[in-house]
Amino acid sequence: MQSRSAFRPTQRSGSHSQAAVIPSTGNRRILTLHEVDTILISNSRLLGTTYYTLDIYTSPSTSPSTSNAVHWRPSEDGEECTRQPQYQIERTTADFKRLRVALNNAAHLAHKFSYCDFCKEMILYLDTEDKRLESSMYRLLVGQDKVARSQEEFINDVLAMLAYPFTACGAPLCSGQVQSHQVLYQFLLPRARDS
Repeated sequence: MQSRSAFRPTQRSGSHSQAAVIPSTGNRRILTLHEVDTILISNSRLLGTTYYTLDIYTSPSTSPSTSNAVHWRPSEDGEECTRQPQYQIERTTADFKRLRVALNNAAHLAHKFSYCDFCKEMILYLDTEDKRLESSMYRLLVGQDKVARSQEEFINDVLAMLAYPFTACGAPLCSGQVQSHQVLYQFLLPRARDS
């Protein structure tokens, strides 16, 4: 499946994330969020519930050899290249909604009076995305493929915000940012049915 946009998270100043993602059983090395290059989504309908298959790709230095790669995706220069995902997971529309709610709660509950830059950015982004993705009219009018692309864009945007944490003048990460890392980490972990 081809992605409509090749997503490349930009590095921000600060330390790298230490949240880990456990790859497939063939490769036991622990991944950190900043090693995840992109996440592509395909979907299928099963018994009235939409399941999204998330293909987790890592940066070329952490990816397995492309000699046995099976997925196609456009590179930055427009040429197609083959890459094999590090692993795959399956999530439902309800799982994505729970992720958005958990991220929103993490950002809102981290501060009593004023929000840090990260939490302001996260709250604003989630508010905008929720209005669009929660609209049943949007889902009806644009179709499942467009909804899958919107979910793909959402998860990659959140990954970009969390993969390279940023702080002001070396201050420690706020609890909202730390908790958001943990929420995304849990979302990206393979479950028993994903294996």
